[in-house]
Amino acid sequence: MAILEIELPSVHLDAGIEDTVPSAIGATPTLINLDPERSEIDIAKTSNIQLEIATLAAAGTIDLAATLVYIEGVLAFNAGVFQAGFTGPASAYSNPQADILRIIVDPTTNFTSEQLVHVRVVSMAVGDMGVLDETYTFTIVDFAAPVLTAVEAQDLQRIRATFGEDIDPVSSIVAANWSIDRLGDYLDPVVSVKIVSAEVASSRTIDLYSDIPLTPRGNYRITAVNLTDVHGVAIAAPDNVLDFLGWQPPIPAGRDFDLYKKLPALNRQEDTSLDLYRFIACLREVAGLLLYDIDRFIEIIDPDTAPEAFVDAMLADLGNPFAFDLSLTNKRRLAQVLVDIYRLKGTSIGIISVIRFFLGLEVTIDAYNLSSGTWILGDSELGMGSVLGTSLSSLLYSFDVTVLIVLTAEQRDQLTSIVDYMKPAHTHFVRLIEPVVPLVLDHWELGLSELGEDTFLH
Repeated sequence: MAILEIELPSVHLDAGIEDTVPSAIGATPTLINLDPERSEIDIAKTSNIQLEIATLAAAGTIDLAATLVYIEGVLAFNAGVFQAGFTGPASAYSNPQADILRIIVDPTTNFTSEQLVHVRVVSMAVGDMGVLDETYTFTIVDFAAPVLTAVEAQDLQRIRATFGEDIDPVSSIVAANWSIDRLGDYLDPVVSVKIVSAEVASSRTIDLYSDIPLTPRGNYRITAVNLTDVHGVAIAAPDNVLDFLGWQPPIPAGRDFDLYKKLPALNRQEDTSLDLYRFIACLREVAGLLLYDIDRFIEIIDPDTAPEAFVDAMLADLGNPFAFDLSLTNKRRLAQVLVDIYRLKGTSIGIISVIRFFLGLEVTIDAYNLSSGTWILGDSELGMGSVLGTSLSSLLYSFDVTVLIVLTAEQRDQLTSIVDYMKPAHTHFVRLIEPVVPLVLDHWELGLSELGEDTFLH
């Protein structure tokens, strides 16, 4: 085995272990000192491929005539001869020791962005029957600029932009990095819009929102600037521009609402300059959007399908008394049962039901003035011992609420507000009773506690 000499500025040797098993004569060669290394990533596109083939045999010699190197399945080095396409100025091989063959392959063509490069090395030692045949890979760095591959309007004010690779989620949602221009001869007027917000839909798609609805079927061009991919490569022209059409609301079958056709034929015949057509086209877009809103009434009036803004309006119209931060699903549920909640107001079953609805908790309502021996209507029996109850009206109409779990601060506030709203006006909510949390004492423990720490006396 040859001796490998390495110069280090400093080194500390903790231990040395002697290999007591001698290398077998004629052992199969192995790959060492790879550059790029196996599975290495972010390699420059102009990188050379360097490797060494070494044998562990006591007197082994690498057989140059039996040594082949393939790059991406193409023969690059054959028995000491570099093949076409791999004869760059750095291409060379040498034998620093008899048992080591050092090869540098300099491809004349750069690798592509994010390419997974496969290197296969075949070799053997002189007189050896064992053959080295190993393939390893490394990955080229992403140096290609991101490409805007598709733009499609999803609805009147939402546009989805798709890229050919993962895009930086920070720069891509900056509204100022996006612009929309109108296209066409304006025979059919197209409204001017601007992007006011953006959000990440996936690693490669961004949803953009306009300030006003786009013209249905209007011709637009979107431009992205100052965006980068996840590797920091900036987008550049012409891959940052795409044309698209404004979203067309669905039109019921059989509807014909072309305002221009509804004008008298004489007016249309006299419209040689098409000024009247352009004017009516502006009104036609507005009429189309109004018809779309009317068509959506069947969805808007249903709490299960209405957009959140309309659900909020429904709750406001019903006089929603609960100022809780609710999800859209819970808002829909509340809109369905709010009238029933009003009907239960002023009853204990109403308090219990509304707490269960909002918090999913089971509670009990108990009279505050109830004491041992006091008669209870419907429960107490004649002839049994009893005590005279209080005559204070404030105590006669007072109650406690008992819950079986320890509440969070938010749950406690919500439960209290529900009880205060749902209870009869003349009653008094005195206490919210929760389970007692056991006191955990921070006592001293031999070998663990430290001086200067607070402790409790048991």
